[in-house]
Amino acid sequence: MIELDNVRSGFSILSNFWDDQFQLARKQLDHKISEHDRDFKRAAQDHEREARALQAQVDSLSQENDDLRDCIRGLENRLSAGSLNVARTMNFLNRHGTRVDGNWPRLKALLEHAKDSKIPPSGWKTQILVNAIDDFGAQFGPYTFEDEGSPDDGDSKEDDRSGNRDDGKNKPLDISHDSSSPQQTPKKPKASGKSRSQGPVQLRPSAYTPNDHDALDATKRPLRTVTQVRESLEGLPVVWSKQRSDLQQVMLSGLDYQDALDLVSGDNEVHTRITSRALTEMLVRMMYWGKLDQTPWTKYVPTWYFKSAEALIESTDEISERWPKLKKVRLEDEAEIQMALYEDISSEDDDERDADFQDSSPSGKSQSGSGRRATPPRGAKHKRDSESG
Repeated sequence: MIELDNVRSGFSILSNFWDDQFQLARKQLDHKISEHDRDFKRAAQDHEREARALQAQVDSLSQENDDLRDCIRGLENRLSAGSLNVARTMNFLNRHGTRVDGNWPRLKALLEHAKDSKIPPSGWKTQILVNAIDDFGAQFGPYTFEDEGSPDDGDSKEDDRSGNRDDGKNKPLDISHDSSSPQQTPKKPKASGKSRSQGPVQLRPSAYTPNDHDALDATKRPLRTVTQVRESLEGLPVVWSKQRSDLQQVMLSGLDYQDALDLVSGDNEVHTRITSRALTEMLVRMMYWGKLDQTPWTKYVPTWYFKSAEALIESTDEISERWPKLKKVRLEDEAEIQMALYEDISSEDDDERDADFQDSSPSGKSQSGSGRRATPPRGAKHKRDSESG
């Protein structure tokens, strides 16, 4: 009986233990299902916003295209109709020994109709007689109509131009990149077994603490355009097209270069300043090449963006573009070098212009005339620091 009681007690303990494990596993499964449902809904909402933004872009580009077509059509009509300058023609007919007498307004009106390719009123009956005083006895028969050129020639050219435009209109519109984008993504090569030796795809950062903050709404315009950002970089040792994608997106969101660089390179939330489409493309590149840990802000990106990137990686056999290291430029060092470079030169020039200046060099000439600097810029900086210390 004691053994039976022990067996029953052990069975009860094991049964309770596995019941608890089952309930725990079920809760974990329910939690995972809930997370997947949430991620799916958020991804669907984000996709809907992205679709609306792209459709708005398509509508805007289509309207611009139609406006340009109307403008081109109007310019072509003006070009074809404005080839005859009536005032210049009438002035020419009254110069150089030529004179138009009689009802010259009728002639001018006929030229106006010819310029506009209009038929004169049916009630007009006009006869133009040309007298050549220097060849008064010349006799000619009725005027013989000359070849004006086939009207189909002009129509065919216009059709060719419009046909080319129509072909372009019928082609699918490439809206994968914004018009303000600095450069187009090069065509990606096909993946092969030896193309990548980085191992498996990195699905998440090592230290992953995601939040539920969405990426930048694609329907909203960026605070600054590419042109404005490029203008803000004038005078800095920075080239816009050479900057990493996340740094470019942050600068477009309104930050200047130094603030954007500090934000991207530090342990900060950045994805809220990047559109979901651009964010997904960046994640694909970082995950493919295992660079998530080298980009600190990825630890805060919600899970649904990573899942979208996973789906893109699994659905293509193309090699993703490499994710480069962030190039940091210390603008303070650059400014110090320039200051040290010009400070010594300006002080020497001031001494030479001084009325009491006496040349103490052995050759009797100013040292500035040698064209060489005795102290390099960075050495001059350290020299000033030691003296001030």
